[in-house]
Amino acid sequence: ISPPLVPPPPPPSPLSPPPLAPPVSPPPLYPPPPLVPPPPRLPLPPTPPPLVPPPSQPFPAPPPPPPYPPMAPPPPAAPRALLTRYIRKSCTTRVQGIVGTGLTFKDTIRCYQGYEAMVGVEGSYSECRRGQSVLLLHFKLPDIEASHVTTVELVLTIVEQSLGGVSASLYGLGQRGREMYDILKAQAAKDFFVGLDDPTPSATLIEHLVFGSGITKFPHQISYSSAKLRAYITAEILAGGIGRYIALRLNSPDDGGCSLNCRCNKWRYTLQPNAILKIYVPKSPPTPPLPPPSPLPRPPSAPAMPPIPPDPPAPPLFPPPPRSPSPRPPPPPPSPSPPP
Repeated sequence: ISPPLVPPPPPPSPLSPPPLAPPVSPPPLYPPPPLVPPPPRLPLPPTPPPLVPPPSQPFPAPPPPPPYPPMAPPPPAAPRALLTRYIRKSCTTRVQGIVGTGLTFKDTIRCYQGYEAMVGVEGSYSECRRGQSVLLLHFKLPDIEASHVTTVELVLTIVEQSLGGVSASLYGLGQRGREMYDILKAQAAKDFFVGLDDPTPSATLIEHLVFGSGITKFPHQISYSSAKLRAYITAEILAGGIGRYIALRLNSPDDGGCSLNCRCNKWRYTLQPNAILKIYVPKSPPTPPLPPPSPLPRPPSAPAMPPIPPDPPAPPLFPPPPRSPSPRPPPPPPSPSPPP
């Protein structure tokens, strides 16, 4: 294919203006600076050899830790016949938390005197008022020495379950006062907690699992005793708790979805509100009779003192007046002798 033919440009018309000459730049005002040759380029430093990691060597295995010494067996518990038992019944109060409503302290005038107390979920489904409930158990400590406490036992009675029940943790919440009015007034929002680890400084974890779900036979009695419970009770006695109430809390370690939904499932246990705390101390042995007093040795007798001579009579203050000699009367005449 031949390229298309391009017509040649037309010849200039005699009437067209002559082409303009290219503009001429004026001479520079100042002469250009002289050209300075660039400085010579410094030689580049030699390239260091590439770093080659040393061949990996296996680290020696650390020596195994020394075996722990075997724990000494606990001292044998004294027979119950040789122990004195202090029994304290709980003053129970109930606290419930509902989504969007807050906390409800159900016992603020007196301790709960009903038949049943619940741990877990309770409330109305239709009114959207379901939430987690916890129990506060208040016990008055007896007047005993902390070092004499040998065993502490908490007795709980479960009477009913719903949907298999829930697990429960046991916390100590500290001292509350000497009278029932004091413990009811001391209830606060920090007493309510559902979960595994309460960050409140005044809450002391005693046991993660006091009882679990799945209990089917009722009434079901639980007797909980441990070294942690004994240590907590003795610590409160040493902190001035004699004659004062302390608070223990039973709460579920699982929220059960109630923090997001006010119509959560009723996972719960129903307990008798009168829990029992038993504190055992050794019986004081009978005091033996005192031995008869031994005669005290007599000190050696001192030598007899010589008799003290009587004091001489004191001289008279004034001399007696001189005595004048009185004439002596004549002797009587001799009596006549009788005739022969």
